[in-house]
Amino acid sequence: MTITLLPPARPTARLVPAPSQRPLRVVRPVEEAPPGAVPPVQPPRRHAGAQPHRRSALRPRAVACEQSYAADLHGSRLTRRGRLVVTAVWLLLAAFAAVGILRPGLAADPAPEGTTTVVVQPGDTMWALARALDAEADPRAVVDTIVELNGLRSGADIHPGDVLLVPASR
Repeated sequence: MTITLLPPARPTARLVPAPSQRPLRVVRPVEEAPPGAVPPVQPPRRHAGAQPHRRSALRPRAVACEQSYAADLHGSRLTRRGRLVVTAVWLLLAAFAAVGILRPGLAADPAPEGTTTVVVQPGDTMWALARALDAEADPRAVVDTIVELNGLRSGADIHPGDVLLVPASR
């Protein structure tokens, strides 16, 4: 018994069907018209999906004028109004930057009377700070006061390096 191996068939993509695969067109027989009759006008044949033909004379044509600019690789040109808008935007950005840099920092605000500031060290907790400030008072009340003075969400919302307003020790 002999086995012959053939190379695998390569798939080929064909955009146009082969002549033997094209569908056949049905041709209708031409009917004889009576003598003197006007033959019917048939519309011109179009390909499937083709747009209807328009007269080129009705279509506007592009015309070069004296003020036309050649295509530029560096971007589009701005009109006078466009240059004014871009300049105004840059001036506004510069003004906001200057105000942000030149205004005094929040640390310059004076602390309310009866308070002092404390820098949070690594390992510090609110409970330890409250005990260190007033050993006699209830630490829960002191923690609540510190949270309220600093606008914190909770007593756990502190990190090393934070500067906290705390009630002055007695």
